[in-house]
Amino acid sequence: ELINSFEQQILAEVSGDDSVSYHWEGNSPVDPIHLKLGFFDNLPKDPVTPKTGVRLSDSCTRIWIFFATFVNLQNPSDQYAPSVDRILEKLNFDETKSLVRMQIP
Repeated sequence: ELINSFEQQILAEVSGDDSVSYHWEGNSPVDPIHLKLGFFDNLPKDPVTPKTGVRLSDSCTRIWIFFATFVNLQNPSDQYAPSVDRILEKLNFDETKSLVRMQIP
């Protein structure tokens, strides 16, 4: 269920649907203690996706990079290719290209 939630969050941010994104400042549900601790200080103020490409929150960027790059050398079947597939199949060409070309920070 957690993996599905991550997939939906990435799709929401890629599509620019900030109504379901939990990672934009001022969007609920956010635990107030997280605001007090400064967890959201560096989030973009404007959740609109720029026309030059996809912009993900730091959280979704890290989740996407993890899904796309994780490999367990001890168990090759332990990977997130099905999650990547489910995400990419719902995106248009430009959104897919932006995610696939995303640089690892």
